[in-house]
This record gives sequence, structure tokens and C-alpha cells, in this order.
Amino acid sequence: MKNPHFSSFNQAFTVFEKELNPEQREAVYHSGGPALVIAGAGSGKTRVVTFRVAYLVKKGIPPSRIFLATFTNRAAKEMVRRASHLSGVELSSLWAGTFHHLANMALRKTAPLIGYSKDYTILDREDALELLRSVRKEFLEKKEKKKFPKENVLQDIYSLAVNTGTSVENVILEKYPDLFKYLEDIEKIKVEYEKKKKALNVMDFDDLLYYFLKILEIDKVREKYAEFFLHVIVDEYQDTNLLQARIVEYLGNIHRNIMVVGDEHQSIYSFRGARFKNILDFLEKFPDAKIYTIETNYRSTPEILRVATSIISSSIFSFKKGLKPVRKNGEKPKLVVASDVYRQAVFVADKILEYYEEGVPLSQIAVLYRNHFHSMELQMELTRRGIPFVVRSGLRFFEQAHIKDVLAFLKILQNPKDELAWRRVLKLFPGIGDKTASAIFNKLGEKGNYWEVFLEYKPRNETVKESLHLLYQIFQRLETNKENVSASIECVLDMFYAEYLEENYPNWKSRVEDVLQLAKYAEGFPSLEAFLSELSLLGGMRAEDIFIREGEECVVLSTVHQAKGLEWKIVFIIWLAENHFPYYKSFEEEEIEEERRLFYVAVTRARDILYLVYPLSVGNDPWDFRILRPSPFLEDLDSSCYEEWRIE
Repeated sequence: MKNPHFSSFNQAFTVFEKELNPEQREAVYHSGGPALVIAGAGSGKTRVVTFRVAYLVKKGIPPSRIFLATFTNRAAKEMVRRASHLSGVELSSLWAGTFHHLANMALRKTAPLIGYSKDYTILDREDALELLRSVRKEFLEKKEKKKFPKENVLQDIYSLAVNTGTSVENVILEKYPDLFKYLEDIEKIKVEYEKKKKALNVMDFDDLLYYFLKILEIDKVREKYAEFFLHVIVDEYQDTNLLQARIVEYLGNIHRNIMVVGDEHQSIYSFRGARFKNILDFLEKFPDAKIYTIETNYRSTPEILRVATSIISSSIFSFKKGLKPVRKNGEKPKLVVASDVYRQAVFVADKILEYYEEGVPLSQIAVLYRNHFHSMELQMELTRRGIPFVVRSGLRFFEQAHIKDVLAFLKILQNPKDELAWRRVLKLFPGIGDKTASAIFNKLGEKGNYWEVFLEYKPRNETVKESLHLLYQIFQRLETNKENVSASIECVLDMFYAEYLEENYPNWKSRVEDVLQLAKYAEGFPSLEAFLSELSLLGGMRAEDIFIREGEECVVLSTVHQAKGLEWKIVFIIWLAENHFPYYKSFEEEEIEEERRLFYVAVTRARDILYLVYPLSVGNDPWDFRILRPSPFLEDLDSSCYEEWRIE
């Protein structure tokens, strides 16, 4: 009589043979011990992880004794669903999810070991921010430090310290040197914040990883978990941080069945604490690890892969691997040189319309860029044309809070009766809330002249008095530059708003940069009225000019970071100019290498057609007109990889 389990396994084996290529099968059938799977872009990395789980289950490994860490919980659910279908086994007991999710599962059983009850509550970012805000306020009540960093800045500092396994002092020295004078108080607030969380029996997201590692540092606990998990599998290993890598080592140090899967060429999240060297160091920690290299690419045409290979061939830190195309030949990528940033936007919009007329769904077209402000001119051009688009990299440029704040000053210059603009501006200043803003605006209505109000309004609060005096100085300066929109924006930034951003946002430098880019954009307008009228298009214009067929909603605009893991038929990469891509703040060798990997990720998002675009110049003001050089990454490319187009 046939063994039904043997028959079932044979059926699954047939599916594996059919759906996996030889490279993938070799990794999936790994016999045991540590394994490093290096999977290039578009090579079916997720498929390998999914089939590996199904293979282990079919071999008789209990699902509850498999630890599967993924980049998102959504990815984990899809892998488990697919693995369950392949294996014919219900996998609800599988430990699968993000490291934070898995840490929570473990801590629910072991929290008392680190001073928590098992019924602790997990704070989301906003709740954690609110708790930190209360601790900060209580600590500073007696100190009155006006420019002391806000709670969201503190939250980012503490988070980065935890995720990189370093001290608050090191984070401040490297990322926030201007805050070093507050180091002692920042560290004291962190201590109070930790005490408060324990007293309330709550943890934030970073605590989940931190305390999971802490309990694994207890010998008996570590041995228990390491003995329990027969297999540890990690997806996207190149994006793990120091804590996550240590957790993996601890969990796998008895059975040593650790399989990590990733692509060192797609490690682009160091700003979040991801440690690129984790994947490079894996062989040092596990010298007997078996290496599996998966190079067959199913996504892109050979021509696009030639560009990708050319980019990464200069990489200093990498394993030896290539990308082998499965698809037939297609179009050569185009290197497009536009005369200026506006012509760059016009070119992209023209091509999008051409492809749409040829039947390409808008949702299969993406425009990628290094920084969010790089999409500004394009957003305006797409809006003028009535081409619908969605911004994956955040809010549309002109809908961001810091841009709307600055524009509110300009709207008041244009129309002193604009109550909404007044309320927005007034509430930016210390001491002015809704009630005070209403009282001031009512006075404005009575006088009809804000100069008089600023001089005559006599608030009891000294802080409000100082705020109104500063407002008076700002608007006095703005009146002298009323028709020079660019100068007006820089005036607001210099006299008040840069300091406001620094005090209120952890990413204040990038916000300042956005405002400076807005000032450069404004150089092309002859008057304040023309500038504000143009921007009103973004709020009032819709895509009536194009009939949207079902499933073809929008062109995608995205930073490269937000585009990782996605793909489109047609991809435009714009602003490929020196100091823009790579980013001008990238000085160190490792930073430049990460920028190179970012370019590689951008290129490998394209399936059929790729455009590499850069402008020759930026700025309309003769005093600020600049010639741009192409990105050094473009200069590194083999010129036979692309066709060059020049757009006058």
C-alpha cells in the first residue's frame, strides 16, 4: 500500500519542479545549516521564500517551529497563504510577520522578565508622541528652553539610537550636531520616558525589538527559543538593522538552520537604521554557510538589464552575480538631455500622453526621482495637461504643510482679507492659538490695515506681543519685495520660518530645501498674482480632458525609496544631474555607494521602456542661472547601453 504522505509530497515536488527554475530549486531544497540566498532584482526572491516554507512543511517540519521574518506583515500573509496552498497544510501556527510582529508574539509570554506585564499595550507613533510630549513638558517646566527640540525630533533621535544599537550621544553627533548643547537634558528625558512607559505598562514599536533582544540575552530564554525554532528564514535581509541581525543569530544558534534571502544591491534604507553590512557579514558569522545565487530576471528586457548591470559593476561592496534576462529584446533605454527643468517636465508629459494614446494604461507608467521636490515642475505640468497622477512619495508637493505655510504669507500680500491665510500664519507664532488669532483677525477687519493692528493691538501676553512685532517686521520687508516672489519666499524663510521648522520637525533641513526649491520655481513668474494663479490650478483643475478607462487611474510619481518592490511597464527617472542624484549631501564612500544602489533600484523597476532624463540648466533669474552636469552615475554607464536624445 502506498504511503499517502509520500504521494502527497511527490505531487508537491512535481509542482516545485514545474514552477521553479534550477537556481530557485537549489535554494528551496537546501538540506540544512546556514544559507545565504543572493537574489537579484526581478529574480523571484519572494517565490523562493514561499516555496522554501512549503518544502519544509511537506518534509514534516511543524509550522509552529518555523520563524519567518518579512519586510511587511502583508507580504507575510501572502507568503503563508501561498505556502499553505502549495503544501496542503493549514499554517496558522507558523511564526510569520515583521520582526516587530514576531517580537510581540514572544514578549506576550515573557514580558515579566523585563519588568512588564503580559497585557502591555503597544503605542502607535501618535500615542508614543503624545506620551513623550507630556514627559518633555513636565521635564522642561522649570527650564523654559524656547528652542529645545520638540517631541517628534526627540522621538526620531531615540528611535535611531535603538535601531542602530548606539547611544543618543552618537546619534546627535552624527545626525543632529546642532542639538549637542542639549545632550544632557535629551538623555534625561529619555530616562523619564522609559520610566513612564513601564509605569503605564506600554511599549512603543522600538521597544518591541529592543526588549525581544533583551530577553534573548538571558541564557535560559535564548536556549529555549533557539531549541524551539528548527528553521529561521529572513526575507529582505539587506534591510535588517543591528538588533534584527542579532535576533536572527540568537534564534538560530542551536539548530543553525538559518536562511537569509536578499540582494545587497537593493540596500537603500540606512536612514532608518538598516545596516547594509549585515548581509556582507553573514559569511563571517557563518563561514560554513552555503551560498545560492539567483540571477535569472523575469521582469525586464535585456536592454534594461544591461543598464542595471553597468550601474552596479562599479559597486565596491557586493557579491559576484549578474542578471540573466529571460525576456526577448526590446527598446534601448533613452538618455534624454532636456534644455532646462521645465522642458524636462514637458517632455515627460508629452511621452505619457503618447503612450496613453497607444493604449498603455496610465497606471503602468511611473516617474521616479531622488527627492520629493524633484516632482514639483512635473506636478504642475501634469495638472495643466489634465493628466491624473498619484504621488506615492507623500503629499502632492504644494499640499505639504510647510509649503502651504509659506504660501499663506504670499496670499496675505496679494489679498489682506484672506481670513484662512491669516489664521494659518498667525497660529505659526508663539502664544497665538485659535482664540487669539480670531481676535487679531477681527481687529484687522475693523482697521482694514494690518500695519495699524500690529502697532496698536495690545495683548496682555508678552509672547504674543513679541510675535506681532516680528510679524510687523516680516510684512514690512515683504511689501518692499512684493512682486519679486522668489525674494519674498526667501524673506519668510530667513526672518522666521527656517527657525520654526528647525524647532518643530526632525526633517527640518529637507523642508527648508523644499521651500528654497519653491523660491527657485517662483523665479519664472512675472508677478505675485501670476504665481498664485498658477498654483490655484492644483486645487481646481481635474482630468476632464482624458477619458479614464477602468483600472487606468493615474500615473505614479514616486521617490525611488517608495518605489522599491514595485514595477511598471514604462519608467522615467528624472533629475539625473550632479548634486541631485546622487544627493549632494552624500560625501562618504558608503553614502555614494548607497546612492548607486538607489539608482540601480530605480532602473530595475522598469519592465519594457526606460527613460533616463536630466536637465541642462535650472533657474530663470540671470543671477541664479546654473548649468547642470549629468549625474556621475550616467557618466559611468557604458554608452552602448542607451540612445541619447537632446530636447531643445
